[in-house]
Amino acid sequence: MGKAYLGRADDIGSLFINPAGLANIKEWQATSMSGKFINEFNYLNLGFAYPTRFGTFGFGFTGSDISFSGPAAVLESIDGVRVVPSTTETVSYGYNNSVMLLGYGGKAREDLAVGLTLKLFSPILTGPQITGGTARGFDADLGFLYEPRPAVRMGVTVQNFVPYSLGGKIRWGNGQEESFPSTLKTGLSLILMGEKGIRKFGQQELKFNFDGDFTPLRPTIPSLYHLGLEWSPVLILDLRLGIDQDIIGKGGGLLDVSNNFTTGVGIYLDGFRFDYAFHQYYGAVENDTHYFSVSYGIFREPPPKVIKEHLHVIAPADRAVFYTDKVPVLAQALDPEIKRITVAGRTWNATAEEIGLGVGKNLISVEGWSAAGRKVETIYLRELRLLSFKDVDEIYWARPPIERLATLGILRGYPDGDFKPQERVRRQDLAALLARLISPEAQTEVADPKRYVTRAEAVTMIYNFGGVAPVPVLESPFPDIPGRYWAAGAIYAAKSAGILKYLEGGNFLPGKELTRAEMAELLSRVPSIKARIDYLLDFERGFAVK
Repeated sequence: MGKAYLGRADDIGSLFINPAGLANIKEWQATSMSGKFINEFNYLNLGFAYPTRFGTFGFGFTGSDISFSGPAAVLESIDGVRVVPSTTETVSYGYNNSVMLLGYGGKAREDLAVGLTLKLFSPILTGPQITGGTARGFDADLGFLYEPRPAVRMGVTVQNFVPYSLGGKIRWGNGQEESFPSTLKTGLSLILMGEKGIRKFGQQELKFNFDGDFTPLRPTIPSLYHLGLEWSPVLILDLRLGIDQDIIGKGGGLLDVSNNFTTGVGIYLDGFRFDYAFHQYYGAVENDTHYFSVSYGIFREPPPKVIKEHLHVIAPADRAVFYTDKVPVLAQALDPEIKRITVAGRTWNATAEEIGLGVGKNLISVEGWSAAGRKVETIYLRELRLLSFKDVDEIYWARPPIERLATLGILRGYPDGDFKPQERVRRQDLAALLARLISPEAQTEVADPKRYVTRAEAVTMIYNFGGVAPVPVLESPFPDIPGRYWAAGAIYAAKSAGILKYLEGGNFLPGKELTRAEMAELLSRVPSIKARIDYLLDFERGFAVK
């Protein structure tokens, strides 16, 4: 379109022309373009843009190179007089100019976008007797895009706006510095026909673009104008025409303007756009140039919305803990294809379906089915049901170990629903429990079996049944337990294993009779039993689909 794009900028091409247009990109885009400029310069463009909630960020590369052969630069001298080259051999020269672009575009308000492109230049000149042929430099473009109405867009770009004094220049290896000419570019784009156009005519769309380039700080350089038309007779096709003006010399140190005819075509296919452009230069057939590009992420219509979630479970949440034997399940079909929902194999009736919960781990399946009986999606809910007791309230200190051990079947409550946490424990009962949990082959007969067990005796029984490993006694385990105390070794081993955390910071009181709550606390910290509790509470294990 005769390079008339500044006011329309709305895709990855904005990175190279008007960075404010990056703000119009809704999905990530990538592009590549190649051509042979006036049949001499190899030309390559690469670009990538990624939108975020903070705006769109872009990265690009532009490179051009040319190589040619010329006479050797060695001249012969006879008596101090230079004569023609002493050889007809030719040598090779090369010029490469590459630019890295870092761009950003964002919305200042709904109808105004701003953008910035930082350009890093790296020209290289090679050939015999050329020294310092490598240069580095930078500059930047500042762009604005204003859309007062859907059919009208206006753009402004200040190209190479960084002053020479602030670093807007390139520096060659030999120390020579060059500045970049600043250019003010303006653009207007009108949608003459189309869905957002001034007129509508089916699905056709017709755009008119007009750009102007001005160099107010260099009045000897003529202003340039660009005109372009883009007609889309169908959604997948763009046909383009344009006039591109360029500067040429006309002798005597004067500059003139050349009008160059351009045309091109764009084809859209599943997010890809294939573009071809033809460009005349200075009316010379030998300078005719052809450009080819492939881009992705440019949809003529919005891409089909991918339904990431066909089925949504409103309640219960996955990985939840319950104390009831039933839980209501409420689900919602998000995909129109789903005509029937089943919960745990039963047809869901559009109300909260109550599903029974067994003690411990439960896996509930929620399935969405099509009218043809095809399973569209299955959601699995991992739920844990713990046993509770009416005389163990929510803030009771030993509630967690009591509920977990009861759920595992290690401890039991009473028929009336109580646990009786303050009730004392008999020696024979504790011995039988430890034998069942830790060492089934151990002898469970104890002296005076009906007597209530003390703390010291309970810890010693856990130690003797192999619940904790023996360790050397290095110090008194508690202030009221001297090193020579008969159960000091067992108490120290239990404390080292972390079993007696609930007594830390105080006395052990070895003669105090053990309660059922304390027994639950001690048992929950025995390593072999703690492993079973950890497995019970782990939502990543034990929920395999049958």
